[in-house]
Amino acid sequence: MRPKPVRMGSKRDCACSRPRSSTEDSSVHGGYQVNRILLYRSILAMLGKADRWDAYLATWETIWAQSSECLPVRGDALMGGDLRLAPFVRRADGGFGAPPLPYGAPVPKTIAVHFLYPQLRRKTLIERKLVQERAGRLFSERRPLGRDALTAAEIQSRLTQIRESARRDEAQRL
Repeated sequence: MRPKPVRMGSKRDCACSRPRSSTEDSSVHGGYQVNRILLYRSILAMLGKADRWDAYLATWETIWAQSSECLPVRGDALMGGDLRLAPFVRRADGGFGAPPLPYGAPVPKTIAVHFLYPQLRRKTLIERKLVQERAGRLFSERRPLGRDALTAAEIQSRLTQIRESARRDEAQRL
């Protein structure tokens, strides 16, 4: 049996004009939530990579204050001893900040944790970078140190090799 052809432009067959079922509403909302999380994380990543640390921290704080999207996390994460997790756990009343579990209380299977919790390490690092920048010690001006670091002469030599290779490639194409 062939499927019945659908007339384009028919209001009756348009997904936006028909009433949605409760499962469709929840999947649309879930997709919306996932996309917002991805958008927020992308914005933070771009600000971090552009070394716009003041803007990163301001954006992070704004997102933390105005969004409530959460990710499911195993309940035994509460027992892991990370004190930074507690403020990011959603309470039953919808707010954030979970008190420690009483001794002997059963650990929940899953908990809802604000999606910014995994970004907390990056935020802490950026705060340290900003303090160092304001103190006049920029990270971006430092070269890696250690036995694998290149000297200025080695860097210049590699740059010369790359330029010569690019000239040869250009000459071969012509």
